[in-house]
Amino acid sequence: MAPPYRSREITSSLLQKGFKKKEGDHHFYYFYMNGARTPIKTFVSHGAKDYGSELLSPMRKQLLLTKEQLEGLIECPLKEDELKEIYASKLVNLKDKFSNSLNG
Repeated sequence: MAPPYRSREITSSLLQKGFKKKEGDHHFYYFYMNGARTPIKTFVSHGAKDYGSELLSPMRKQLLLTKEQLEGLIECPLKEDELKEIYASKLVNLKDKFSNSLNG
């Protein structure tokens, strides 16, 4: 993965791309689309100042992104509209999987 990112850089990028922070014991960031909260979320640790590959890998999986997409999200070439397009198809797939498991 890319060099370590500062947690402040990550949280700033998340907030600029359609995520909203949920306050509590932990810092969760939920992705919002069309004003509604989606199931796509990630956790940013209070204690970690730098995020290297050992912390970015689980974050990438939580956010359903490729390595390149996550780097684009953090480094800012990936725009919010592009992220919405990525997530639109993933949300349809999640909905299909969920409804199939209920019907199966």
